[in-house]
Amino acid sequence: MTTDFTTYDDLVQHLTLRYSLTPTGQPLAHAMVAVREAYRRLFAMHDWNYFRRFELLHVVGTESTGTITYTHATRTVTLAGATWPTDAQYGDLTIDNVRYHIEYRESSTELVLAENFNPGADVVAGTSYEWAQHRYPLSFEVGDITEIIDPASPHPLTQIDVRTTMFLIDNFNAQTYPTTYTMFPSQHNPGLWELWFPTSVYADRSVKIMYDARHNPLRTMHDKGISLSAVGQVATFPAGKLTSDHVGCVLRISSDDTTPTSQIGRMDDGSQEWGLNAFSQERVIVAVSGNDATLSDSVDTVTDNGWSISQLIDVDAGVMTTFMLRLCENEYAKIADIDTKTLQLSDHWMMKALVEAQMDDSRKLKPMSGVIPNNYPYRVGDIASVTT
Repeated sequence: MTTDFTTYDDLVQHLTLRYSLTPTGQPLAHAMVAVREAYRRLFAMHDWNYFRRFELLHVVGTESTGTITYTHATRTVTLAGATWPTDAQYGDLTIDNVRYHIEYRESSTELVLAENFNPGADVVAGTSYEWAQHRYPLSFEVGDITEIIDPASPHPLTQIDVRTTMFLIDNFNAQTYPTTYTMFPSQHNPGLWELWFPTSVYADRSVKIMYDARHNPLRTMHDKGISLSAVGQVATFPAGKLTSDHVGCVLRISSDDTTPTSQIGRMDDGSQEWGLNAFSQERVIVAVSGNDATLSDSVDTVTDNGWSISQLIDVDAGVMTTFMLRLCENEYAKIADIDTKTLQLSDHWMMKALVEAQMDDSRKLKPMSGVIPNNYPYRVGDIASVTT
């Protein structure tokens, strides 16, 4: 898998090269502030088509096959005659017309209910139930949903507030396709959003979600270490190294126990020595649980390898990246109070790069190629072909 990510650290390192800085003290602080200011300006200077995206969400119907037993001492619901869905923790369980919250899925036949949302006493074997999923975790890059469309209906769903959604979930037991939705911070995946539907769905179906990509806050400039292990889509870090702030960061993995660099290297902290140990693999961290990070794609198995983490700067790998470099240089020239001639040249090259990036970005979409009724545009790169 070929990757070409740009990170917070990459941009800081670019400024250290461009202006011959020692990455420590005030020069490093100026470079970090310049990148942050450039990142904020990026979204204000143009309405970028690159950030308009969509994904397909599979909405699942209610389950009532089999019967249950509830043991209050352990808050465990045991299912007989069927198995719990993999995403059972994102649903609610209804017993005798009362809805209870699920804390987590223990196994294919056991659920654990929330401490403050359970029957309060044992429920005998053979009791009927209904499980309905109202919450759906969204991918890490979703910033704000602009529209949800059911391909079988011409009418998009209406966004409502959280209070109304929770009222409808708790007071109406309708099995129908929802016409409204809300977004709420995920309880199981810190740093991510969940999509909430207020009604149960009687049968599986899929909807298209149109959204603007998240503008991730730049919290992690550069973390590094060794003793990283990775198998498939899970990377295990040394204890205490991983936090929810690392969701949306780029993980770079070395082929040995040396800290990896970008493909062009980086300057060692506090020195003028440029080192090169290009990463062998890099992925985006999409979820965090304890010391484990779920990655955007599988990696080759590694044990006790060097690693580094930095915030992803989500820009197109083409001319938009060039503009981001010129914008960072321009911000640094202002912040560090560089001479007037250098600042004027920086202004010139930044504006030239902006025009080129805008022209390139306009080709990312084919106008009027979206879904009726609003003709929301698709990115050409997201689909095989587009016709009007």
